[in-house]
Amino acid sequence: MIYELLAEYCKVQLEKNKGFCRRIQKEELLEAAGGGDESCIRMIRVARMEEFERALDRLCRDQILSPVASSKVRRAAVPSYEKYLLNGTSRTKEYDSGYQKQLYAYPGTRVPEYYRAKKAEFEKDKGYLDRIYSCWQQKEKPDLTANELGFYLFHSEKAFEQPEKNKKSSGRALEVLNRMGLSLSNLGVRHAPEPFFHISYPGLYENRQHRVLITENKDTYYTVMEKMAGFGYDCVIFGEGKKILSSFAVAKDYGIGGGDAVHYFGDLDPEGLSIYAKFRRRYGQMYKVSLRSDWYQALVSAYDPKALPLTETHVMAEAMREALPVLEELPGDTAARLIKLFEEGRYIPQEAVAPIWLGIGQQQAGQ
Repeated sequence: MIYELLAEYCKVQLEKNKGFCRRIQKEELLEAAGGGDESCIRMIRVARMEEFERALDRLCRDQILSPVASSKVRRAAVPSYEKYLLNGTSRTKEYDSGYQKQLYAYPGTRVPEYYRAKKAEFEKDKGYLDRIYSCWQQKEKPDLTANELGFYLFHSEKAFEQPEKNKKSSGRALEVLNRMGLSLSNLGVRHAPEPFFHISYPGLYENRQHRVLITENKDTYYTVMEKMAGFGYDCVIFGEGKKILSSFAVAKDYGIGGGDAVHYFGDLDPEGLSIYAKFRRRYGQMYKVSLRSDWYQALVSAYDPKALPLTETHVMAEAMREALPVLEELPGDTAARLIKLFEEGRYIPQEAVAPIWLGIGQQQAGQ
C-alpha cells in the first residue's frame, strides 16, 4: 500500500519537473505516504517505518528513485537515505578544470563529493578545509581538547562546538569537518567529558557495593533529593538527558566503582528509553545497570492513557528500535501497555511520578 502511494506521487512529480533536477527529501516522501494526514504520518513513524523504508528501497530497485549516497542513514533496517533523486529529471552543470583540481587536493576526504556543485560554498570554506586537512595529515597531532584545538587552528574556542538539544547550529569548523567525512577523532582530539550533577550520601564512602540512581530530568532529581531523602541510595545523579552517556565516564572519580548497582529512571517515551538502552550498552559490563522498573510499572498503572500528553515531536523509528530491547526489563504487562501508549502518540514524563511518591492521590495526579 505504501509503495503504491509513493510510486503514484513520484509519477506526478516527474510530470511536473521534466527538464529539472528534482531531489526529494525522505520527510516529503513520508508525508506523501501518509496522505498529508498527521495521524497517518505518526502511525507510520511508530509502527510502519520499516515497511516505509522497504518501499523506498523498492522504488530505487525499480529505478524510480536514485539515492543520494552522501545522505545514507546509519543502522537502518534496510538501505535508507535522507535524500533521493527522481529519475527521469536532469540538469547538466559545467565545471571548469581548475575547480576540479582544487576539489581533489584533499585526498581521502569527501570534499569532491560534497562541493562538486557548490563552488561558492567551497570558496567560503577553503580556509577551514586547508587547516583541517593539514592537521589531519600531521603524524604527531597536537594533544588538545576540541575547544583548545579550535582556538589553536582558528582562534575560536567554539570552532568545533557540538550542537545542543535546543540549538541546531554547530561550530563552523565542525560543519566543515563533517562535510569532509572526518571526525574529531581523526584530528587526535582528547576527550573532555563534562562532570555530572550529583549528591553523595555517607554510604558511598563505605567499602561495599553501592546503590546509585540516575534521573533523566532535573525536577525528579531535586524531588528525590529534597523530599524523598534519596530513597536510600548512596548517590543520586542528574543525568541531563543524553549527557549522561558521556559524563558517566568519570563516575569512578566520584567513588562509584565497578560492580556497583546503577538504577536508571527517565521519561516513558522512546527517546527516554533509548537513552537508557545506549547507557546500558556502554556501561553494562562495568556496572550492574538496570531500570528502576517498579517506578515505570507504577506510572503505567496510575494514569488513564487518554489523560496523558501527546508527543510534541514525531517519534523517531530509530529511537523505537533502541527502546524495544530494554522493555524486557519491565514486569508483567507494563511493556505491552507502553508500546500501545507509544502507538497512540502519547508518553509519560518522569515528573508524573512525584504525585505518587508524595501520596497526592491517583485522581488528582491524573488531572
